[in-house]
Amino acid sequence: MADQLYTSLGGSDIHAVFGNYKFGSIQMIRYASSREKAQIYTLGSPSARATARGKRSVSGAFVFTLIDRKGLVRAMAEAGSTSAEVFLSNDEIANFANSANAAIPKNDQAAANAQAALRAGGTTGSAGVLGTGGYSPFTNESIFAPSNFGKAQSPYISDQLLPFDITIVGLPEYGSDFAKRLIIHGVEILTEASGTSIDDLVIEKQHSFIARSISDWVSLAEISGATGTGNNSAQWK
Repeated sequence: MADQLYTSLGGSDIHAVFGNYKFGSIQMIRYASSREKAQIYTLGSPSARATARGKRSVSGAFVFTLIDRKGLVRAMAEAGSTSAEVFLSNDEIANFANSANAAIPKNDQAAANAQAALRAGGTTGSAGVLGTGGYSPFTNESIFAPSNFGKAQSPYISDQLLPFDITIVGLPEYGSDFAKRLIIHGVEILTEASGTSIDDLVIEKQHSFIARSISDWVSLAEISGATGTGNNSAQWK
């Protein structure tokens, strides 16, 4: 009986795919799954009678190196096209946009005042004034028209990104027959942090996230049903 070849994966073998965009600037990714469990006790016994099972949560973090490449938000927006757009309120658009002219349609003094308030860092709580016939003076449409409140566009910051999957692919030097993958489903970014000092040689950006579930490591050859023995027999999916 021939000896079986066993292989393992190291950090240099790992590739991370966010949605359908592969990032070469990621330095670290970690994940964890936890579930609420509680032991049930009754009178007359110091030991637990049973264990109750509750909710499960998935969380993690990843770190990017800041280099002269596209950032996470920009790359995800371009890779996802219109499917990556999010509906942002006019207030939020005004706070993040490079030009406040893109915030709220302005064809009267009320809109101009709202623009000025937003540029100064304030907020405006009204999309328009209900006029004769139930119309907004901003757009001459119903005050309930979505355009009076915001619009769909590419996100500005990472916590505005829609849920996406992270696929971690491990491809060792032995060849694609030994490639494996793990998927983190439904990733939602919570925090983004970075910083620098005079002693830093590399600037990093850290993100934390929650997710819906994790599909554990599996061989790509098994997924595709490849049975060949050559280094290129496995079909990636």
